[in-house]
Amino acid sequence: MNILIRSMYIAGGLLMTSVGVGQVDDVDELVRKDSQSFHVIKTEKTKKPPVMDSQIYGNKDYGTGNYSVIYQASSAAAVDAGGESTYAGSGCIYMPAGTTGLARYDIPLQIPTGHQILGMRYAFNDSSASSSQALLYSIDQSTGAFVTEHSVVSTGDTGYGSIYNSLTGGLDIDNGNYKYGIRFWSQEAGATQTMCALRIEVDSDPAP
Repeated sequence: MNILIRSMYIAGGLLMTSVGVGQVDDVDELVRKDSQSFHVIKTEKTKKPPVMDSQIYGNKDYGTGNYSVIYQASSAAAVDAGGESTYAGSGCIYMPAGTTGLARYDIPLQIPTGHQILGMRYAFNDSSASSSQALLYSIDQSTGAFVTEHSVVSTGDTGYGSIYNSLTGGLDIDNGNYKYGIRFWSQEAGATQTMCALRIEVDSDPAP
């Protein structure tokens, strides 16, 4: 049996930590290091049992307790025409130099129905007098109404840091009636206002 090992780089996107992860203040946890990699091991001539549909489409078991979901800004899609982001490294992005107006970058939020969002930590690198922002929004699937559920604003001229804000009462996820997403946005072009990541704290089994 031959084994082929390939090294691949993580290119941003959805990262998850295990149940019971506590809040930490080290912003490095939210930002991908360019040198980090993982290995894919491919085996040849290995027979495996067939994968059943129930294994593919079944619900993930989150157990009981809290967990965290981390979204890197580099995985967000531009909302505004001509507002494509510039990559700053380590999962961070900024509004391209010379761009005017508002730059908005969205990521669809995928949290199971019945779970409750407790708070958000926004990581940024801000040396500008103005501030960038990361927000959590919902869209009513019947009316199309857009509602900002919560937001975290960077602190101008502080450099590299992060801010955690809790949601009073939490936000109960109802995917049957609403769509959810997170949005990074900035009104200042250039690398002086860089958006890096948003970590969302979730309770998988909130009290009724």
